[in-house]
Amino acid sequence: MKRLFLLATLLLCLFGPALALAQTNSTINPGDLPGSNITLTEVLPAVIRYFLMIIAFTAFLGFIYSGFILITSGGDPAKAQLAHKNMLWAIIGIVITLISYTVLVVASNLLNPDNSGINPLNNGQTGGSAVAPTVSLTDGSGVPLTGYSIDNANSSAVFPIKVTLASKPDTTVAVAVGHDGELPLTVDTSSLTFTPDNWDRAQQVTVTYSGDGQPTQKGRVLLKIGGNQSQSVLFTAASL
Repeated sequence: MKRLFLLATLLLCLFGPALALAQTNSTINPGDLPGSNITLTEVLPAVIRYFLMIIAFTAFLGFIYSGFILITSGGDPAKAQLAHKNMLWAIIGIVITLISYTVLVVASNLLNPDNSGINPLNNGQTGGSAVAPTVSLTDGSGVPLTGYSIDNANSSAVFPIKVTLASKPDTTVAVAVGHDGELPLTVDTSSLTFTPDNWDRAQQVTVTYSGDGQPTQKGRVLLKIGGNQSQSVLFTAASL
């Protein structure tokens, strides 16, 4: 069992960076995971990170338990020897876990020197900042926007969403664009790119409603930065 534990950790150390770095430049694609707007490549690094945490925690508990066995061995050489052996395995597990996590971070920084990729320490956010900037949304007239009401569910319509960043970023920021919900909505782009030079200049996402929806149905256009920062615009078909 201990050897299997060590082997699993070593395999994660070897192949973890490849899995984590496979998500570079990923965008929202609702078709990747059924019923979700999150891509598989966004999930993998989080799975690896939490798996490493579980391994480290398990090894730590094993070390504590071995210490307890050693203290209560009552001078029994067999128990003392077993406790020392288990403590050694626990230390090896903790060290390998730390090495695995370090490999993820170093490999990410080496293969993405501009920090435009995903940082395993940063929960999948893009760029070098610990906190990704938020987006500001307005309609075609510059009025702050949270949603649109579709007055006639049987007629097609086009809706503009003006997007800017709320603050100047340190590096290039990619805003992924997607949609979900019952209403038949489409967007004209899958991503927007902002830089420290154009962060406050509005870029437009054009949303098209096909006219095939039903009254009271709803849908959302999602704008996402990194792994955690996201905002949405709600679309609602008015009742008859």
